This record gives sequence, C-alpha cells and structure tokens, in this order.
Amino acid sequence: MQELRTRKDDISALHLEPWMQAHEKAAATLSALLDERTGGTAQQTELRVRQVRREVDTLYRQITDRIDAMINLHGHDFAPGFVAEYNAHATEYKNKLAQHLGRVHAGKKDGGDNQ
Repeated sequence: MQELRTRKDDISALHLEPWMQAHEKAAATLSALLDERTGGTAQQTELRVRQVRREVDTLYRQITDRIDAMINLHGHDFAPGFVAEYNAHATEYKNKLAQHLGRVHAGKKDGGDNQ
C-alpha cells in the first residue's frame, strides 16, 4: 500500500481510492483482532491439571504424614480441635466428590443430557 500511495495518478485513473480505504480498514480490523488474540493467549495459564494434581497429591501426603507423626510423638491430645475440624472438612469434601461423581455417572447413563 505504501508503494501504491506514491502513484497518485494511477490511483485516480483507476479509481482505486475507495478500494484502498476498504483494504486499510480491513487490515486495521484484522490487526486489532490478532492483537486481541495474542493478548488472550498470553494471559492463559501454563498450569496443566495432571501435573498440578500430582504436586497437590504429593503435598497433601506430606502434610498428613507430618500430622500423623506429630500425633504419634505427642499423643492423641495433640491439637484435638484441629484434627476434628480437619476430619469434618475431609468428610464434607469426600461427600461432595461422591455427589459430583454420581451426577456425572447418571448423566452418562441418560446420554449426557444432565450435564
């Protein structure tokens, strides 16, 4: 387009100005869309569920092993409120997971309409 703009006589002889303006407008729109897509891609997370799940599972096991070790060292009275509250949360999340898996399983039986 820059080279074509230097040839004003040809532009006017061929009546190219409206076509050039339409092209420049479309090029600007395309450029804006590409910039938006690039920005969206840059904001995506680099985390991968499988890898993060492994890390979380490892850390969870480490935490529970340390709690078990402290209870073994100090007896069952070591942080009794914490253990009771932890067990309550663990039971609550276990029940929620079972409900979720039940809904997923029921949806597969029905052909997936429940999801």
